[in-house]
Amino acid sequence: MLHMARSLDGPIPDALPSEFVVRAVQGGVEDEARVDLHREVWHPSRVTLEAYRRLRTISGYRSDLDLVTVAPSGEFAAYCICWFDPGSVSGEFEPVGTRGAFRRRGAGRAVMLEGLRRLQALGARTAIVYSVEANTASTGLYQSVGFRPVGRDLTYAKKV
Repeated sequence: MLHMARSLDGPIPDALPSEFVVRAVQGGVEDEARVDLHREVWHPSRVTLEAYRRLRTISGYRSDLDLVTVAPSGEFAAYCICWFDPGSVSGEFEPVGTRGAFRRRGAGRAVMLEGLRRLQALGARTAIVYSVEANTASTGLYQSVGFRPVGRDLTYAKKV
């Protein structure tokens, strides 16, 4: 896993493609659409509607940090959940995903930049995200919004 971090001390650019809107998920009303997006992005995924609804009740979850990029059709194009830790004045992105049809169109970048702005407004000084290092698409997305590698988790295995 590649550990990436970004300072939130400076300005965060606007980069919303004109056809998209970034906003928080409307809990209850849009839960199914949000789960469908997650399941498509992470296929095969075991996330269920019930699991997502449980997630929305845990300590630390903030509905204003559960974000989606919405296409003109109303379809969710990308999403992320940001987690804010006031103790360390930091935020974490987990998970982040973009629907295949919307990749390389700015939807993922837009939702992450909005997440960074919201974390900054809450007082966060740093944001972190993790990526499988071999996943060059996610690493490229994270670098495009200012994240830089700060560490790695290496797994060593021996076949027996």
